[in-house]
Amino acid sequence: MSGYHVETANGTSILFMWSTISNALAIVGFFLSDSFLGRFWVIALGSFSSLLGMTLLWLPPIIPKLNRPPCTQFGSNCDSASPGQLIVLLFSFGLMSIGAGCIRPCSIAFGADQKDLNPEGSPINPWNLCAIDQVESLKALLKVILMWSTGFMILVSLNQNSFSTLQASMMDQHLGPKIQIPAGSFTVFTIITLTVWVAIYDRAIVPLLVKLIGKSRGLGAKMCMEIGLVLYALAMAVSAIVENIRRNIAIDQVLVDKPRMVMDMSAMWLIPLFACLGWQRLSMLLARLSSISLSFQGACQVL
Repeated sequence: MSGYHVETANGTSILFMWSTISNALAIVGFFLSDSFLGRFWVIALGSFSSLLGMTLLWLPPIIPKLNRPPCTQFGSNCDSASPGQLIVLLFSFGLMSIGAGCIRPCSIAFGADQKDLNPEGSPINPWNLCAIDQVESLKALLKVILMWSTGFMILVSLNQNSFSTLQASMMDQHLGPKIQIPAGSFTVFTIITLTVWVAIYDRAIVPLLVKLIGKSRGLGAKMCMEIGLVLYALAMAVSAIVENIRRNIAIDQVLVDKPRMVMDMSAMWLIPLFACLGWQRLSMLLARLSSISLSFQGACQVL
């Protein structure tokens, strides 16, 4: 936000709208892949669009005319980015949203397309002729909509992660004497936690449950959802505690009206928040996958 000299409220709104549009376009991508183009071509279109968006986002530091106007470190009156520079930024966001909308609904199910075709072939228009198992799959899909929709409000709150980025930008980002983590890179701790817990759950928790209670599927959907909701509440509590501590330190150091100043508080205080969010996402994902696999049973080839 400071790079383009955009106010915090406006920058947060732009990032939130970008995330919302990216999630909404996944429905369009699913419709295109299922009804017209197929998953391969939709993924190819999404990959090309994401590549163009990222390339366009990298151009401002290379081309001087697209670069942001300079600003002093402690200056309060900085020239805003020109309309052309903002158009380039928003256009790159739009291309990346199109890429995300094409890739997200197709990447997981793309594995099922690698299976051999049915020797008996398939109808020319599957919307006019469908088998009984397709009807049962639709009924199972309607049953899992309730489970699928439980995470809507949680995702709305999780999409506002720009607040944590702003917190980190005003805190000491050094990890040791030489390593400095950029404020926008603290979300990597969510991915690290998610990756580690996937391995622990698959290699330790599931075999333990098989030995103790004979559950080969691991924790049930209801249990995973309950754990996810508790972890989400815990993450919000941790966020509130860290912000309360950060605000008190900012008041003590007279830095309330100096957003560009770095306070004497380590940004590593934010790691427990991102760790809880990563664990929470894993629990909610397991709940949804477990619910879908049980509802679809053998009809869902991917799961």
